[in-house]
Amino acid sequence: QPDSETVTLLHWAAINNRRDIIRYFLEKGAIVDAVGGELNATPLHWATRQGHLGSVVLLMNAGADPRIRDAEGCSCIHIAAQFAHTALVAYFIAKGVDPDLQDRGGMTALMWAAWKVNLNIAHLHVFIKILTKLVARFAHWILYVYYSRLALIPPWSIIHTATQHYIGPYWRATLLRFLHWF
Repeated sequence: QPDSETVTLLHWAAINNRRDIIRYFLEKGAIVDAVGGELNATPLHWATRQGHLGSVVLLMNAGADPRIRDAEGCSCIHIAAQFAHTALVAYFIAKGVDPDLQDRGGMTALMWAAWKVNLNIAHLHVFIKILTKLVARFAHWILYVYYSRLALIPPWSIIHTATQHYIGPYWRATLLRFLHWF
């Protein structure tokens, strides 16, 4: 049951990164997109604001909608950009959230990152655009190597070859670390 501010126990578990408790509440039928608090935010908003990637993944796997806007008109990708949670911005984009989605004021995640002087997210936006082109071009090889344990070509070799003319070693390493979420 929500409290007097319509905040649920799932909100509190999300903001405190209590993944076992989140799992328990979800198994018991908690409403994953319950809106509560002064900002009329979901548990996913609360976990995003704190940068709790593990909680965000759990909530998203349970069907949480990252496109829901809070009272300030921000979806989760905007909140992640505002608080410099680059991994969360990448995760939301990987899960299909439009990186050019505008908040109520017309700002995108990239605009928030630039305004907050967060170059990691600004670089990430460029990286995602490049990655989109690379995946379209090399998707069959990446999927083959990633999902097949019998592959003769290691995934890092394909990533290195496919990206050597587009991105530097830092972004190649970031891409390989990022792929483990899928």
